Amino acid sequence: MGTDIEYGGFPLKLTGEGRGIEKVSKPKETREFNGEMFILEETVRPDFCFVKGWKSDLKGNIIFRKTARNFNSDMA
Repeated sequence: MGTDIEYGGFPLKLTGEGRGIEKVSKPKETREFNGEMFILEETVRPDFCFVKGWKSDLKGNIIFRKTARNFNSDMA
């Protein structure tokens, strides 16, 4: 909160020489949840992803173990 990320103006792209800023970020939406302020971000929409599973069956059900449980199940 209170940074260039919230208010906009954070450098996203530099010029070809790297000495100037070509594109800056737009201001982000903020909301309050349970008395705390948060900055909202847009979702990432990938075209495809690789999914790592521990074990699967012939119907396509996958079992995830250990760190593969982070985002692999959401992406699958």
